[in-house]
Amino acid sequence: MAALEQPLALPVSTTFEIAGRTVSEHIGPAFGIIAFSAGTAAGVKSFGRQFKRGEMVEYTDVLAEAREITLQRLVEHAQSLGADAVVGLRFDSNTMGESSGLLEILALGTAVKLAG
Repeated sequence: MAALEQPLALPVSTTFEIAGRTVSEHIGPAFGIIAFSAGTAAGVKSFGRQFKRGEMVEYTDVLAEAREITLQRLVEHAQSLGADAVVGLRFDSNTMGESSGLLEILALGTAVKLAG
């Protein structure tokens, strides 16, 4: 997977600290969410491979893109709350409907203020 297209505007950590900094205040939950479809093109390109074992690269690429979008949205939400950083980052995903081909991808964490 390639690096993020745009650098994140705030530090984000999967742990509950930012290395070398002190969390001075927990603002609260922040999130980024997207309902995403792989689209017909990815489905058509990967159709023959769905019957074989192995990675379906077109879907992997779509999921990586959706995850990047949710991460950017999480940071934007944290900024709107006045945060200096986000800690405890995690991702969740769910399918929407039995055969809709839509995924809900969620990035969530805790918006925090940093000391100094």
